Amino acid sequence: MAKDGAYARLVEAQRLRDSDSADGTHTPGDAQGPSGAAPEDSEGTLKRAATLAHTGTQTSVNSGGIKARQDAITAAKDKEYSLYYLFKRMGKINRTEWTKYGFAIIASIASGSIYPAFGIVYGASAVIHIC
Repeated sequence: MAKDGAYARLVEAQRLRDSDSADGTHTPGDAQGPSGAAPEDSEGTLKRAATLAHTGTQTSVNSGGIKARQDAITAAKDKEYSLYYLFKRMGKINRTEWTKYGFAIIASIASGSIYPAFGIVYGASAVIHIC
């Protein structure tokens, strides 16, 4: 097993963590001596102690991005589009179907005008027979 191998670094990191989490006392292998001054160390214990410092975070880095994305989706869902915009967008998406849309509009106008036309015809015939 190498002196600077992965396992040796893991054990050293655990020692540093345990000594920092203890009730304030430092062991001789720590990054700080009993007087609070940093001892001379050629193996880089000071660097490792600095990188192992605990940071108190409540959320991960990704959760901030996810929350921003969800807020953008919620804002987009709340936006109401006009009828003109929806038909314009539908027309852009289905350009090949414009002729079918034209025939459908003409058929719907003809279908919708049948009942008013019957009302006019029957109304006029009722007036003629009653008088």
